[in-house]
Amino acid sequence: MHDTIDDRFADLDRRLRRERRRSTLLIAAMAAMLIGLTVGPVAASHLNVTSSDLAKGAVTTPKIKKNAVTTAKIKNGAVKNAKIANGTIDRAKLAPNARGAVAVATVLADGTLVASRSRGVPASAVTKQAISAFCFTDLPFKFKTAVATPLYHPVHVTTPATLVGYPGLGFGADDCSPAADLEVATTVNGTWAAHAFTVAFFD
Repeated sequence: MHDTIDDRFADLDRRLRRERRRSTLLIAAMAAMLIGLTVGPVAASHLNVTSSDLAKGAVTTPKIKKNAVTTAKIKNGAVKNAKIANGTIDRAKLAPNARGAVAVATVLADGTLVASRSRGVPASAVTKQAISAFCFTDLPFKFKTAVATPLYHPVHVTTPATLVGYPGLGFGADDCSPAADLEVATTVNGTWAAHAFTVAFFD
């Protein structure tokens, strides 16, 4: 009889222990679920990453969302010449007043282009016609205005002058045949005469 009662008590004790183990496992599983659902977002919401937390070179161009870095987010003076790759800023990205001349030509009295003193104007684009008409045709760029300046000659005591003519405006450019993109005419002491000059083109 006692053996039967002892056996029953032992069996009951085993069942209670199994139930306690199941309860413990269930509570642990529920706790893990709650941690996964709540702790992650809470931690993310309190995340504060500073520059010192980032490894050098960790933030690369592909990792930056397009248009994420705006002008307001760039510190004044942060972008310096050394940080700008050569050729990355072209004329189209500059304000008109900051562009300067789109091209410059230095031309001798016989119509020869001085390449070392010119930029953007090929020698084939310049021809001398008539007495002192220098015609610029087939220029590889667009321009709105041009400014011509006679070269100073230290030997000759003369008064050279340059005149600029645009086709279709009724102001010069009539001596060029065929019609040129620009005509520069020169005078010396008030008389038509060939003289060296420089001309700058602006857009």
